[in-house]
This record gives sequence, structure tokens and C-alpha cells, in this order.
Amino acid sequence: CPRQGSVCPESRARLDLVFGSNAHHATAGLEDFSHVWLIFLFDGNGMNYTPRPSVCPPRLNGKTKGVFATRAPHRPCPIGLSLCKLDEVKG
Repeated sequence: CPRQGSVCPESRARLDLVFGSNAHHATAGLEDFSHVWLIFLFDGNGMNYTPRPSVCPPRLNGKTKGVFATRAPHRPCPIGLSLCKLDEVKG
């Protein structure tokens, strides 16, 4: 997935659902929507870190912000939420 999709609108990502033997039933009607909410786990971060209450995002040139006011992946709870434009549904 693009790191900052709003910065690069022409970027694309693909999501493959693994949902038993009847995935097409689970996605029936999804093509009627323009956007979907994706809930995900920041699983590539590892668990050997101590979350910090403030972080220094690259675009702030060294200024700090509270971790919950940023997109920082290292959080006390590694759950993420993204609103994604839906281009097509296959299968």
C-alpha cells in the first residue's frame, strides 16, 4: 500500500481477501460503494519496541506531535484504520 496515498493520488494498491470457500458472498454488493474502511494490524513493526507518547514526523522538520495526532505506526495498540477509494471488485 502507498505510504501516503493522498500525496500520490495515482498510486494503487490491491487487497486480496481470504474468506473461506465463498468469498464472493461476503463481498456481494460491495461494488455499489465508492469507498471502504479498512481495519488492519501494523504487523510489520514487530513487538520489541516501547511506544512513545510523542513522535517526530518527517514532514514537521523535527517538531514533535502526540502519537495519536500522527500516522505513526508504533502505537500502544497496533490497529490502523484507512478510508480507501474502491476502484473495482473482482471475484
